[in-house]
This record gives sequence, structure tokens and C-alpha cells, in this order.
Amino acid sequence: MAHTAQAAYTEDITRTGVGARAMAMGKAYSAISDEPFGIFTNAAGLSRIDRVQVGTMQTSLMGGEVNYLSFGLVQPSQWGNIGLGYVNSSVGGIPVVTMSAGRPVQSGTFNASDSVLALSYAAPVAPFGPIASEDLS
Repeated sequence: MAHTAQAAYTEDITRTGVGARAMAMGKAYSAISDEPFGIFTNAAGLSRIDRVQVGTMQTSLMGGEVNYLSFGLVQPSQWGNIGLGYVNSSVGGIPVVTMSAGRPVQSGTFNASDSVLALSYAAPVAPFGPIASEDLS
């Protein structure tokens, strides 16, 4: 008699942090997101970019078991800045185990992967109301 069990769960892979700078800052990055990976943390920061920027990062997490890849691109234009971002997380060689005669038996392996593709737009906004420039004393 064979029994099988299945479990499925997915996590937002951008919660890990996207880009080396954001990960190194412990994700305390949203206020200064002025590079392509800001697409995932604070897209408004893209409005401060004044030239084409590309960012990539690849690393292994959890002792090398999880492959993590991210890519970001920001293209400024006269109408605002457009950003494109991609993040992928993958794990390979996960055992498939079935029960046979009351004992677990590995019957193969499988791979799992999650991806996020993001498109962002940001443009500077003029300040609201007049700006005081005179001395009020």
C-alpha cells in the first residue's frame, strides 16, 4: 500500500530583499531607493534617477540550497522614468518520498521556482503650495 502527501506553499520572494544594497542594509532601504532595485521597495525613488541604470545580483541562500537572482533596469525619459525588474528564487533536488510497506522510499526529485516581474513608472512632482524663501524674523 502506497501513500502520498503533498504540501504547497509560496512566499513573496521579494521579502528577502532585492539587490545587494537593500539586503546589506537589512531591508532598511525604502527611503533611499534611488537605484533599479527600488522598483521593489519604493518605486517613487526612481524619479530621482537621471541616467540609464542597470543592476543585477545573484547569490545562494540557506547554505547554497536556494538560488536567488535579481535584475533591475531604469530608463529615464522626458515624461518620467520607467523601471523593469525581475526576481527569481529556485531550489533543486527536492526529494519525492512515498510510503511503501510502511517505510518512506525516495522515488525521485523535483525542482521548484518562483519569479516576480515588475514594471514601474515614476515622475517628479512639483511641490504643493508656495515655498517660503524670505526671512520671517
